[in-house]
Parts: sequence; C-alpha cells; structure tokens
Amino acid sequence: RCYIQDGMNKYSWVWALLSLAVLSGAFQFYSPKVFDPDAFYHITHAKIYRAQGLTYSEFPWVQFSVIKDLKADIWYGFHLLLIPLTFFSDPVLGIKLGSFLLTTTVLFSFYILLKKLAIRWPWFWVLLFFFFIPDTHFRFLVLRPHLITFVLSIAVFYFAIKKNNPGVLLASAGLVFIHLALGWIPALIILITLISARAVSNKFELKLLFAVLGGIAVGVIVRPNFLGALKVAYVQIVELLLAKFNHIPLRLGSELRPVSNLSLVTHEILPLFLVVCPAIFILAWAIKNKIFKNISKTNQTAITAGLSLSLIFGLMTIFVARRAIDLWVGFSFIFVGLVFSFLADKYINYIHKHGRAVTAGGVVLILVMLTNTLYYSLFKYPRQSPDHRNFKPAAEWLKDNSNDGDIVFHSYWDNFPILFFYDQKNYYINGMDPVFLHAFDPGLNIKLYFFSIDKLLFIQGEAFTCGANPCVPGTVISAHDSIKKDFKAKYVFVEPMRNPRFYNYLKNDNRFKETFTNPATSIFEVL
Repeated sequence: RCYIQDGMNKYSWVWALLSLAVLSGAFQFYSPKVFDPDAFYHITHAKIYRAQGLTYSEFPWVQFSVIKDLKADIWYGFHLLLIPLTFFSDPVLGIKLGSFLLTTTVLFSFYILLKKLAIRWPWFWVLLFFFFIPDTHFRFLVLRPHLITFVLSIAVFYFAIKKNNPGVLLASAGLVFIHLALGWIPALIILITLISARAVSNKFELKLLFAVLGGIAVGVIVRPNFLGALKVAYVQIVELLLAKFNHIPLRLGSELRPVSNLSLVTHEILPLFLVVCPAIFILAWAIKNKIFKNISKTNQTAITAGLSLSLIFGLMTIFVARRAIDLWVGFSFIFVGLVFSFLADKYINYIHKHGRAVTAGGVVLILVMLTNTLYYSLFKYPRQSPDHRNFKPAAEWLKDNSNDGDIVFHSYWDNFPILFFYDQKNYYINGMDPVFLHAFDPGLNIKLYFFSIDKLLFIQGEAFTCGANPCVPGTVISAHDSIKKDFKAKYVFVEPMRNPRFYNYLKNDNRFKETFTNPATSIFEVL
C-alpha cells in the first residue's frame, strides 16, 4: 500500500538534507537581489570585527542612535558566525551563500528535532512549514539571526521535554549569544513547559528553571560590554513597546507591527487556523473519552506545552508584532504533528488502509500552500525589496568624494544597511530600528519622521519639519536648518521615487547642491 512513510530508515537524514539544500538553493539564487537589506548591515559588522578585532565595540556609523553611545552589539554572536563570509571577493555572493547555508542548516535541524520528538513524517512537516505562510517562507530566505533564534527555541523546547538540563543551558546560552533582545524566549518556553508538566504529572522540575536562567546569564556575559548590550536590548524590547503603546511616530518595519491587513488574515493566519483547529478538536475528543491519559506523561506534556506556546506566539503575532509568526507556525506544527502522530499510533491500521488518501491530502495541502507562497516570494516580496545595485553608485560616489566621518542624512532608517555596506568612510543618521533614534532623542526622531513620510510643511517655498507631534510653538524648524544643525549633515541621500516632495524641495532650494544623480538615487551637498 502507498502511505506516508515516517522517514525512519537508515539514510532518511541524507535524503532530507539533500532535498532541503536543493530547495534552499533554488530560492536563494534565482534572483540577483538580496531580499532583506538587514543582511548588508550584518555582514559589514562582521567585516569590522574581522578587521578591528573581536572585542571592538565602537560604532560611530549611526550618529544619532543609542547604539553609538552604548557601544554594544546585541547581535554579537551572529556577527561572529558571519566572519568567514567576509573573505569572499564578491561580498554579495557571501551574503547569498550565507543565506543558503543558514536556511539549509535551520530547516535540517528542525527536521532532526521533529524526529527526536517522535513526530511522524517530519520531512512533510518541514516542507509544509517552508511553504505554508509567505511571511515565514520569506524569513527563511534572508541572512538574519532570527532563523537561528527559531531553531534554538525549538531545541530548548525539546531539551525541556526530555528533561535534559545541559541541553537547555547550552541552547539558551546560544540563543542569547546570537540575539540578546530575544533572550526572554527560552525562559518563556521553560516556564510553559514546567506549568504543562505540573498539570499532567504534578511535578515541577526546578532544575530546568535553573538551567535556562544559567544559560541566559552565560549568553549575556560572553560578549564585550554586556551591560551596554543589555541596555540596547531594553530599548528594542521595552522602550519599543512603550512607544507603540503611547503612539509615538515610528517608521517601523512591517514585522514589528501587529497584523492589521485583511490579506494577511486570509492568506496567512486563516490557513494556520484551518490546520490547528482540527488538531484541537481531536485533542478535546481524546481528553473527553479518556484516551489522552493512555499516552505517556512526556507526550502529554509536549502536546499541552506545544499548544500553549502556539497560542501565546499566535497572540503576539496578531496583537504585538508579526515577527513572532515563525515561532507561532513552528510550535503549531509541533502540536499538530504530535497529535496526528498520537492518532496514527492509536489507529495505525486505519492509516495503512487509507494511506493513499492520507498521502493525497498531504500533497494537496502542500500544493495549495505552495501556490500562495510562490506568488509572494517570486513576485511580491522581490518587487518590494530594495535593489542594492541601485545604491552602489551613490555610495561609491560618497566614498570617493567626501571626507572621513562626513554625516550623510537619509530619510529612511532602512537606507542605512546598503549605504553602510558600500561605504564605511561616512557616518549616517540611524539604522537597524527607528526606536534607537527615539531613545537617543525623541525630538530628533519626530523631526526625521516628517521627512520619512514625505509630509514636510511648505510655507512660501520654504519647507519645515517639527520636533513634536502634534506641532507646538517653538518646535517648528526649517528642513534645511534641521538637516544642517540638528543632524549636522554634510550630504543628503534621497530616493526620488520614494521621497518625491522632499526631492523636489532639495532640487529647488539653492542651499542644496545636487552632486550625484541617477534614476534611483540622488546626493545633495548641504551648503
């Protein structure tokens, strides 16, 4: 009979690794574009460590950011991992290769962890995970620390279920070392797992709690200036939440905003509910008929904790930030996989008898998700991603024609990574996240905000920005004075298509001199 195999044969891991590598490579190299500009910042920071030493902590390239003052790197471990990629003569190839290796490694690690959790058909779940949601698929194509955070979070969960204290400590330490701002995730996973274990068996493994706290502490302190790094992480977590709560104007990336678009609900969240809800009904049926108690306490804990974590990260995705969606999908599939594995063990003859239908259902599910995801990944996301090739001529002009340390004004914080990638001679306004500018100076953040939304106030040919929202007397300042005096800029980098009103103002004000232009970018000298 033809039914889905659980992949437990001797060479299944080889087949899984090769197939996942082919998938990763196909998506990474089909386009010359780098889909996420953050990769340019990360690999350039790694290049700085290679040149300046692993304990170098200065970062003057973002002049109006708490990162410059605190001199700390919350992605320190990730940047160390990227150092080998900086030896390529073509750094863009280094980014592409790094993305390929990272995607393949994380997907394969997820596959191994699912097998270790005794989830049937692990390759099916990994494949479904890769194609299921456009957001998560996009995250698997970029060179960012979040992928490592994801797989180490699953590892913390696995070690907690197995009561492996050294494993919890090491996985937690690794996660915090790679991405300090998400260091709370291991503690949350352990807490939910301990509560679930307590509900199932009336046992509370305090050693797991000590292990995760120890791991977090190790991940924090094994970096230069860990106190400064903790302050930067506080800004990115607590001050960002406070800024959102107080409706502070911030040009946040879409992943830091809660879900608000109807298409996101119908194309991403609704399919997840359609997979998770049947598993919840099966679990409720098993509990009602006292079948759930017949499985091991370990599996009961894993199912209960998996569902709880799925719901928690789901609420975070919907109401706090879309960034949590990869963990929502990951723990959802762990929960669903465990429930259906339990069902398969209980009714193995039914699975064998209806194996063709089960296989067909799985194939149809992947094909349906594949169609939706490919639309976003092959057409929509690449179209929205900035093309680094458009920035290169302007950045190289700056490098060749400016003085060391000249400040370049740019309206958008996401201009920084690519400019920084091509030109480390100059300094810039802000980068990574706009909250770092807000924490440095709230008034400067609001002044820049009006530039970034292209809504300067024009009065008799003069453009004005404002240091408060709403504007109050004494906070209005001319755009020229703000650029020259507040931001101390020598040059202005602008994208005419993205910032048309600001570009026209620069073009028509004789206090700015256009020194470089092409269809995508322009540079003005501040006179």
